[in-house]
Amino acid sequence: MLMAFSTGALLGGCADKPTEPTAASTSTPHTVATSTSSTAPPTTTPTSQPRGTSPYPPGTPEHEVATAYIEAIHAVYNRIQHPDPNDPSIFTFHTGNSLRSVIEDNRRLLDSGQAARLPPSGPPDVFILDVKLQGSSHANVKACYVDATQLYEVETGEVLNADISMWEMSATMILEGTRWLLSENLIEHRTKRSKECPDSE
Repeated sequence: MLMAFSTGALLGGCADKPTEPTAASTSTPHTVATSTSSTAPPTTTPTSQPRGTSPYPPGTPEHEVATAYIEAIHAVYNRIQHPDPNDPSIFTFHTGNSLRSVIEDNRRLLDSGQAARLPPSGPPDVFILDVKLQGSSHANVKACYVDATQLYEVETGEVLNADISMWEMSATMILEGTRWLLSENLIEHRTKRSKECPDSE
């Protein structure tokens, strides 16, 4: 889905960041099945349990960061099915620039009478390419996912955008209390009509 406004902000970032994509890790990938928050808005289409893939084994700090990032991205997609800038669960997953951007994008969608429609598989599978810990409370994440979400007009049902794109992202996660929160999510690279991430098979 290519949003008519602030695409990077919708995903929790501030601006495009045109740098070379990061190569995927060669370590064995580990499937991540994230839990569904009880405060998440209802969905309009049947969805499977949110999924993702991390190259780090369970129990490691990197896996914990990767899981938190996947949960934050899935929460963004689930929420914009029913945009609500006042949804308190936004604070469960976001902080800093990401928090401000997600609230603003939900407000824009709501004010414009638009919403997102997820594919039957639900939010995109998120492939974690790299996690680098910066001290005990900061981490940098490289990730990739394919976005097949549709943007539509709520009143008429008219589909405004149904493009499929592959996103490679560079994110910052911050540990607040006992939970890793998404602070920034910048676009490294976007490929229109691409249906798979590099080395995701």
